[in-house]
Amino acid sequence: LVQYVQTQVRNDKELEFSRKPTQFEGERAFTAALIAVTSLKPLKACFLTGHGEHRIDSDDDQFGYQKFATLLHAENDIQVEPLSLLDTNHPVPADCNLLVVAGPKTAIAETELEMIDQYLTQGGRLLALFNKLSIAHGETGLEKILAKWGVYVSTNIVSDPERHVGEQDVIVASFSNHPIVNPLIGLQLHMILPRAIGKLRSHASAADAPSVEEIAFSGPKSFFRDEEKSLRRAYPLMVAVEKGGVKGVITERGTTRIVVVGDSIFLANHQIESAANRDFVQLAVNWLLDRPQLVEGIGPRPITEYRLVMTNSQLQGAEWLLLAGMPGAVLLLGGIVWLRRRS
Repeated sequence: LVQYVQTQVRNDKELEFSRKPTQFEGERAFTAALIAVTSLKPLKACFLTGHGEHRIDSDDDQFGYQKFATLLHAENDIQVEPLSLLDTNHPVPADCNLLVVAGPKTAIAETELEMIDQYLTQGGRLLALFNKLSIAHGETGLEKILAKWGVYVSTNIVSDPERHVGEQDVIVASFSNHPIVNPLIGLQLHMILPRAIGKLRSHASAADAPSVEEIAFSGPKSFFRDEEKSLRRAYPLMVAVEKGGVKGVITERGTTRIVVVGDSIFLANHQIESAANRDFVQLAVNWLLDRPQLVEGIGPRPITEYRLVMTNSQLQGAEWLLLAGMPGAVLLLGGIVWLRRRS
């Protein structure tokens, strides 16, 4: 329920450390627990496998998704399991509330793409995470499906000369007005070699077209990594898609929601603890699952530490007040009450 940091204590004799509380996680944890016990059935997140995706059972620092899976299960009460659609005629399971496609490296078979497309058409929820590693293998096929929903997945890697720590990262601090990123205003995401992900510009859009919103951006002087002569501007790095029910058409799962991000490595075991990456997971997943109670303003609460400096005489006075004065006052009051009742 509480996050701690280790701080060194000044000690001339030996190296000494103390644990200092910094954030209280209880409000979000208890809210998730209340939602879990009042829900008719547990929620389930399915992670697609078979194409080089990040593995939810891997503790590898750079590519494993074990912490991601633990975060969903332990802190959000969401069941997590791998899902293979290879060599099967079965669609995405009916109890799959969220489909996660995390960094596929190779092409997804046409039969699998049809199942994913059907899942989204029926009102499914999708978190699609791309990365640099799949560019060399060509398109995964998921790009075509996302284009139908108004999302453009670029093969260009974005670099930001002003917002970075190393040579391959981008610090994201610019966000739009959207429920996923509103709580992140004033915070930062730490992404690795992100691809540009944007809204597909079309000449005409139907009345029932999905709503596509670019929600996070690089800095204003960013450029494409392999094209230094590219236009320097802020590039979108993730989008959120939502499409309500069409009049006269009943979808099996409800409202379709999609989040597409140009990086998947920033949620791996090591990187998920950087900046506000962990908070982004919570916000994106709970928005996709339509749990506004866990999106709107419930996050870690900072713990403020107060120090009271007292002289020896002040300390002795405080001890007399707490150990003698206050108990004595209670005894005196009790004695007065006793005497009044006796009389």
